[in-house]
Amino acid sequence: MGRMTLRDFTFSDGTLVPAGSSLFVKFHGLYGDEEIHPWPPTFDGFRYLCEDNSSQVMLTKPTLDSQAFGYGRHVCPGCFLGSYQLKTVIAHILMTYDLPSDEALDSSVTVSKGAENVPNIKAAILLKKRVA
Repeated sequence: MGRMTLRDFTFSDGTLVPAGSSLFVKFHGLYGDEEIHPWPPTFDGFRYLCEDNSSQVMLTKPTLDSQAFGYGRHVCPGCFLGSYQLKTVIAHILMTYDLPSDEALDSSVTVSKGAENVPNIKAAILLKKRVA
């Protein structure tokens, strides 16, 4: 997440950030911290689903533990639209296609780039149209 300062800003400790400076937040510190997320480099589709459903982190609820859409006053206004579209696409795929089992999946679907795991845009994924 990057921001550019429009005017000089001084923090309470006296640190000055001049106008025109670019500031970035490194999310690896948040998403790569094993105290917050167990086994951070491993994909877990149920990572944010609590067993007792008491404190689920919703995709569109900006919290300090999940900042996919930003946080505070400047949270992304399209977070609800984006999440509903994503859920609709996933529901369509699950209802229309048969997906391969875990054993048939290719492990090259993600690529490690330093501290990040990103989708491999050249990976082939098998989707077989479901017969009614």
